[in-house]
Amino acid sequence: MKIFMRSLIGIMVIVMVWVMPVMGASRVISEVDVLSDNSANIKLIWSDQVNVTPITITTWRFTDSRTLEVYYNHESKEGQNWDERLISHPSYTFPMKVYVIHEETGQLKMADITSGNKSYGAIMNLYHRGIINGYPDGNFKPQNPVTRAEFSKMLLMTAGYDIDTTLPSNFRDVSQDHWARSFVMTLAARSIIEGKGNQIFDPQGHITMGQMLTILSRTFRTYETNNPYPYSLSNHWSNAYFLDVVNQGLIQPSDIYYYPYSAERKATREDCAVLLSRVLEQLHDVTN
Repeated sequence: MKIFMRSLIGIMVIVMVWVMPVMGASRVISEVDVLSDNSANIKLIWSDQVNVTPITITTWRFTDSRTLEVYYNHESKEGQNWDERLISHPSYTFPMKVYVIHEETGQLKMADITSGNKSYGAIMNLYHRGIINGYPDGNFKPQNPVTRAEFSKMLLMTAGYDIDTTLPSNFRDVSQDHWARSFVMTLAARSIIEGKGNQIFDPQGHITMGQMLTILSRTFRTYETNNPYPYSLSNHWSNAYFLDVVNQGLIQPSDIYYYPYSAERKATREDCAVLLSRVLEQLHDVTN
C-alpha cells in the first residue's frame, strides 16, 4: 500500500536559488521527480535557467543508502542546456539526498562546511538542488540568522508552489517592488504565512524557530509517524505546530532545539538547511 501511494504521488521538487548569498555564476543544479520507492527522474539544469551551454549526464552512483551522486560534463558544443535520466535500483529507496558533480573538476565545496560537520549532508543536498548558495568569500556561514523574507522564498522553492506575481502586497512594509513580494504574497494567499498585525510583515526581521516550524507544519505532510514528545512544554502559541513537526520526523531528539524547545530562538542558515533537507528526504505532500 505504501509503495502504491508513493507511485501515485510522484513528488516533483522544483528548486531554485536562494537570493541573498551568492557563490559564483550560473551552476548546474538538479530537479528530482520521485516516481516510486525505487526510481526517480533526475534532471540537471542551469541555476539561472538562461545559460545555453549543453549539459550531459555521464554516470551516477549511490554512495550510501541515502545519497545519490550524479556526474555530468558540459564540454560539448552541441546539445541541450539540460539533461535527465530515469535512475532506478531495487536496493535503494527514494527520496534521498542528490549531489551534482562535474566529472572532471568535482563538486564545489564551501570552506567552513566539511564532511565532518553533522549538517554537511543536509546543506550540500540543498546546495546541489539550488535552494541555497554560499557567500562570495567561499563560506556558508551556517550560524547566520535568516530573515522572514529569505525563508519565504526558501520554503516556496522547496514546496514547488507556482509563484503568483500578480498578487498585490497586503503589507505596508512589503512594497510592490520588494524582491520578495511575490513569494510572501503567494504564501500568504495560501494562509501559510501571516503578518505581525497592523499590516506589518517584517521581511527583514529574523525568523524564529516557532515561526519556522509553524510554516513547515502548515506546508508539508510526511508519511512518517514518530514517538510522542516526552517532555512538558512551557506555554507558547507555537507548541501545537512544534509537536506536529516532531511527529512528522522533521525535528529529531538529537537536535539542539528538541529539548528544551526554544520557540523564540533565531533560526540559522544551518537550521533551515537541515529541516528543509529532511522534508526532501522523506515521502511528503504539500498543502494546496
